[in-house]
Amino acid sequence: MFDGSHYPIDENIEKIVCECIDGLWGNGQDRVKQLTENGINYKDVQSRINEYYKVADDVIKGVYGNGEKRKTNLKKLGFNYGVVQHIVNEKVGK
Repeated sequence: MFDGSHYPIDENIEKIVCECIDGLWGNGQDRVKQLTENGINYKDVQSRINEYYKVADDVIKGVYGNGEKRKTNLKKLGFNYGVVQHIVNEKVGK
């Protein structure tokens, strides 16, 4: 059950994280290279991406509720609902 816990958020990397999830920075070593060459800390970005995927797994399990309740809970945690839902849809094959 959702307990209101917050994940630590670095607002400066959130846009880059969303772009990475959309595939705009490549994957694997290509992503590492592109981020590093642009002065972006790969480990921080990848850590936040991993948080998004963990939250998406929890959404599938129903941890954050449904509908507006889910949107509210994700927003409180600092997650972009659209990005989380995109990952959920990807995971469940939609």
